[in-house]
Amino acid sequence: MTSLTGRIEEGVLPNLIQYLSLSQASGCLMLRHPQRLHANVYVERGRVVFVDAKPLYDLAALAALLRWTEGRFAFRPGVRAPRNTLTSSTETLLLQATHKADEIAGGGANEIDADSVLMAVTSGGTGMVADRGGNNSGADGHGGDGLGLAEQDAGSVRSYEFGPVMQLGDPATRLGSQLPEAAADTVSLSLTALDLWRRLDGVSSLRQIAANSGRRVSDVVNGAVELFDNALVDYVSLVVADPRFAQELAREAVDLLGPVGEIVVEDALYELGLTVDTIPVGSVDALLELLEDAFDNPFSRAEFLRRVTELRRLFALEAPEVGGR
Repeated sequence: MTSLTGRIEEGVLPNLIQYLSLSQASGCLMLRHPQRLHANVYVERGRVVFVDAKPLYDLAALAALLRWTEGRFAFRPGVRAPRNTLTSSTETLLLQATHKADEIAGGGANEIDADSVLMAVTSGGTGMVADRGGNNSGADGHGGDGLGLAEQDAGSVRSYEFGPVMQLGDPATRLGSQLPEAAADTVSLSLTALDLWRRLDGVSSLRQIAANSGRRVSDVVNGAVELFDNALVDYVSLVVADPRFAQELAREAVDLLGPVGEIVVEDALYELGLTVDTIPVGSVDALLELLEDAFDNPFSRAEFLRRVTELRRLFALEAPEVGGR
């Protein structure tokens, strides 16, 4: 099959996937949204084997893609999937994804997937000021304008409530989020949901948080549903770096290291689970740290870092200054 290109409109994607299925095509269907969202749908002999739309994968990713009504697509034959994780037929997969997309459109909690990335909501409303140790200010946990934690024991089940408390502690150790104005004055949370809320960084998926915290994925997802139901979290659409940034990095690496430079960049992307087209802005620092380690010669390393600084400025990816100034 030759390459295909075109525009994404409502209903185009499922028809396109069905066409690739009937054609027994093998390759990568690359999707680009005007809001700098990128996705890849990999097919082998007409069957979808992997869907990558960071921070979502597979069924959850395909369900999100079915809601796109604008953008562009390009099919590149012969491109192999980085891994095969889907086994259902194309018809079954599309039915499941369509059902999930309908749930998402309806605002149901079922849209929360293990590969979802969440962030604590912020607003101009009352601040949530419990510190990371779970302490409250005030002997009775009340007094002041903020919202803090109050611990309650009910047998073996421990829950936490957000109620009015005084602010305390180093600002750097406070939970840096605020309750939306529409949230209730008091919100009761399970220990799992509270722990999850403290760990949300707007970058890590629920699956990653579960692995880092030693909790079961299903428990973390349930905690996310609890937070979502209480309007304490929202979904994150990761901002992806311009694909030309990685391409320029590879050029600079080749210029300083020779042909092996391209392999160095590819290995770093693979280690982070990224591709040239899907580098979240929040992962740029981690990528550059891996690349920097590949330069044994201090002069080459210094020159690479100088060029990287220019590239970051060119693509508006400058590192934040210390202290946020």
